[in-house]
Amino acid sequence: MTTTNDNEIHSTSSETTTEKPVIKLPGKGVTYNDTAEELCRIFNEQPVEKRLYNRGGITHIIESDRMTGAQKLSVLMPYRAKSEFERVGTLVKMYKRRVGNETKLYTHPDVCSDNVAKGIMESASFKEGLPYIDIVTNAPAITRRENGDCKIVEGYDEHSAILAFGQNVEIVGLEEGKALLHEMLEDFHFQTESDKSRALANIITPGLVFGGILQGRVPIALIEADQSQAGKGFLNKLNTTIYNEKASIVNQRNGGVGSLEESFHSALLRGNPFISLDNIRGKIDSPAIESFVTESRHIARVPNSPGVEIDPRRYILLATSNDIAMPKDLANRVNLVRIQKRPSEYSFKAFREGNILDRVTAQQPKCLGAVYAVISEWCRHGCPRTSENRHNLREWSTSLDWIVQNILGCAPLMDGHQEALLCLSNDQFKWLRDLCLAINSYEAFDMDLTVKEISEVCADENVMLPGSRGCSYAELDDKGKHQVFSQLGRKIKSFFQSPFKAGDTITFGDISIMIGIKKMKFSSGKTASVTTYTFIKQPCEAA
Repeated sequence: MTTTNDNEIHSTSSETTTEKPVIKLPGKGVTYNDTAEELCRIFNEQPVEKRLYNRGGITHIIESDRMTGAQKLSVLMPYRAKSEFERVGTLVKMYKRRVGNETKLYTHPDVCSDNVAKGIMESASFKEGLPYIDIVTNAPAITRRENGDCKIVEGYDEHSAILAFGQNVEIVGLEEGKALLHEMLEDFHFQTESDKSRALANIITPGLVFGGILQGRVPIALIEADQSQAGKGFLNKLNTTIYNEKASIVNQRNGGVGSLEESFHSALLRGNPFISLDNIRGKIDSPAIESFVTESRHIARVPNSPGVEIDPRRYILLATSNDIAMPKDLANRVNLVRIQKRPSEYSFKAFREGNILDRVTAQQPKCLGAVYAVISEWCRHGCPRTSENRHNLREWSTSLDWIVQNILGCAPLMDGHQEALLCLSNDQFKWLRDLCLAINSYEAFDMDLTVKEISEVCADENVMLPGSRGCSYAELDDKGKHQVFSQLGRKIKSFFQSPFKAGDTITFGDISIMIGIKKMKFSSGKTASVTTYTFIKQPCEAA
């Protein structure tokens, strides 16, 4: 131990010999900043997984998730910080002793109190001396240097504030990488070719985000299906597996302990870069999530923990749903991918490892190398963009539009996207989507349906009946049913341009609705012309 003045001696006789450096706790001329600077110096010499980090002004520690084994961030509280200080050094306290006519300073092994630990951690020297971190990934990340070249980050990278674990990325040629990415999506039945483009964009986006190559905001990756068990969660799981991650699952609850917002903030604090809003139904009403996707900074708060300032640009939000609604501002920050359920007789591609997820799991470093080959090619061209203007997040949409078209040879990214988003934020279009899904489940395509027959489909498939005033179809008397028929006809016709005529058609996603006229003979013996609606399913562009 180095003396602070001529009167200080090394230690009392009770001090034991140790290889750990001696750390003086505050007091007797030793300031909080003195102790903080020494602790930071020692921690920064530790292996990256044993260091302390500054995240949003709060001290964090790296831990392994007990369930998955993945590395995560945890807020370091003062009561635990004491043991972390003891792990790297011998804590001593200064005190004075009178020896003859002189007062000498002595050191003696001591323990750190909660208040002293808190004071050290709150000091400017401690916060400024710790390396800054945004996220922890379980696979190496790719960054772009000032000269435009790409670099693979393993371990801690100060420039991008990322700590990357995992196996080394396997270097893959561009053509092989492109083939691998397309192979991953072969078994998914996308509604259109642009839905496939958006699925590929969801795979590539995390690679651009984690290393900070893409600085702007990125959208929520929302997968929507026409039926349950169509592969929504499987597609998102495939995406996270490429990056050797498991998404933090956030389930929908209504307020209180364990609410959607509390679960969301808990996931943010763990530093896992993927957060999944799983099987969201109905309307998302979350100020926290809306703030997260719109503001440049976000404060994550959970009970008994300090608020941590989060950089939202470093996270990927995933979502799945068969029936979701959201405010328009939130819907404008979504990348919507629509998939359809394969028929029961469809034969999924098999690999020696099992299914495609098993294959990606077994070859994760190679699959990640395929993503990085595409990103490197984009950077080699100078990170060009298209003039795409149909999405609010322009930096993301113009960049990924160029990548999917010019490198991956796919359809334009945003074709059909605005129309599809109407269902998320517009109740009228959401109802029409529900009706189309009901017709699909009822297998009532290519039939000239009257409003009475459509009402029966709605009743069987639990689609809201306009004019029913909350009653079920079975509870309505004849007058009530005629009211429903009238309201339902007006509601469908509201999507057409007036005046209406037979043969008029609207297209909604992959379904067209055509107005027709047919003569019907009623039980009374009267014959009349009745308006019909024919639902026609268009051939899927991406099988």
